[in-house]
Amino acid sequence: MNEKNALNYYKINGFSLFTRKYVFVDTTKLLYQRIFSDMGITVLKSEEFRKEGSDLSLIIIKILKRDVEKFEQALTEVRNKALLLGYIEYDQACERLYRLGLGERNEW
Repeated sequence: MNEKNALNYYKINGFSLFTRKYVFVDTTKLLYQRIFSDMGITVLKSEEFRKEGSDLSLIIIKILKRDVEKFEQALTEVRNKALLLGYIEYDQACERLYRLGLGERNEW
């Protein structure tokens, strides 16, 4: 998978009737908060993880299942805005997230 095609989010497996958990890449400015709010996405829980000195964060989030489609659209906007703001390493971080999902754990 090349960097341009790397997803910036992945579903975290688990069972719930009403919610879904995801992990995704964002900037330390937390661009997702404004975008999610504007799109009416209900965030039930979120946690931010950041490597010291990095301008990017991994966000673990729990949302309502009814918001999944809007969530996926919103994360396209997060990526576009991050690149527009000059976070040139954003796609590389998405590629590392992709590799982590495949079991290559020493990427981060």
